[in-house]
Amino acid sequence: MPNYKVRFSKNNVSAYKEGNIQRTETIELSSGMTTGSVNINLPSEVTFVNETQNTRQTGGNITIYGQTRFHLEAPLTANLGTWYTGEQSQGFAYQPIIGITGNANYQSIGYLDMVYDPSETTSLTVEWLKLGDFKLTKYDNKGVAVENASFRISYNSDMSNPIGTFKTKTDGSFLAENLRPRNNLLSRGINSRPSCIR
Repeated sequence: MPNYKVRFSKNNVSAYKEGNIQRTETIELSSGMTTGSVNINLPSEVTFVNETQNTRQTGGNITIYGQTRFHLEAPLTANLGTWYTGEQSQGFAYQPIIGITGNANYQSIGYLDMVYDPSETTSLTVEWLKLGDFKLTKYDNKGVAVENASFRISYNSDMSNPIGTFKTKTDGSFLAENLRPRNNLLSRGINSRPSCIR
């Protein structure tokens, strides 16, 4: 019998950085047929990339059909936390019904009935990258806040590929937002030694 049921090949995935985006690994909506499907609502910042059909859709409602390979993408600055599709029905199975007359003078008959099992569901959970903010305040040797001090921030110990250069405000502070999680974050005052913040 043809199998119309669908299920996500992976139920839990974690996003990772690829270039200037965060994305998931490839997932398949496994099925014996291409006609079974699930419907999901995407967050406005998430893009569904259909690798099978080479199409893309950002946000909104989307229908994923059986045997479709796909992944999800989002900007690095999107702080999406944990996203869950909700429990999706795996669809129906055909149940063959055969009527046997028990009399050689009559023909036995049969038909197919579509059967749904509400307990058979599939779902997908995505752990998006967790972003954070970093605040630094500079004081002089008398404890007075220093305005317009410039700092460069980088994830790399050699200060290559800096995130950016920041200037302190009147209270001596600056705020760098939406930073990716790392063990070390390095800041360097312009023309000064780097410091490591764990």
